[in-house]
Amino acid sequence: EQLALKLCTYNRNYKLTFQYGIWDRIKRLDDDAGARPAAVVNLATIFASLVGAKILSLSTLKTLAWDELSGATVMLCRVFFRELLSRLDGNALIRCFQLVQPPSLRQRIGGVLRGDVYHYLSRAATTPPHTITCSDGNTRDARALRAKVRTATQALFEVPDDVVAAVTTKKNVSLI
Repeated sequence: EQLALKLCTYNRNYKLTFQYGIWDRIKRLDDDAGARPAAVVNLATIFASLVGAKILSLSTLKTLAWDELSGATVMLCRVFFRELLSRLDGNALIRCFQLVQPPSLRQRIGGVLRGDVYHYLSRAATTPPHTITCSDGNTRDARALRAKVRTATQALFEVPDDVVAAVTTKKNVSLI
């Protein structure tokens, strides 16, 4: 994970390589009925770290077959959003979700967040000890992550005009 971050900050070509590699692996998840859970968790964790470090954007998820999510892909989404939400706070969380393009992808991500991910975190928030263990071995408060899901969902659908203008004109937008 740390090596991926260092490589991507060193040279833009590595960023594209990781993006294409993640797209390829996500497509193979749909075809691979016997995907190992550890492989899915590792993919979700490295993807969340790259998005959390502002190297990749959530728009990388555009290759997901949203209409027919398999068990492995649902697991990928759960782990990815859990890891991403645990890494980001405040304005970084809001900006990460505001920059999702196109609007149809925003709708799909919002649906997954409001549906499966929120339900998954709600179950953890209502049963003691109210925590979720992340891939780094640390536990996070499921109620706090559930509140971040609400914030992220709100950010997806309430995009300020300056962000829309910057994204549509392809200007560099600060994620902080």
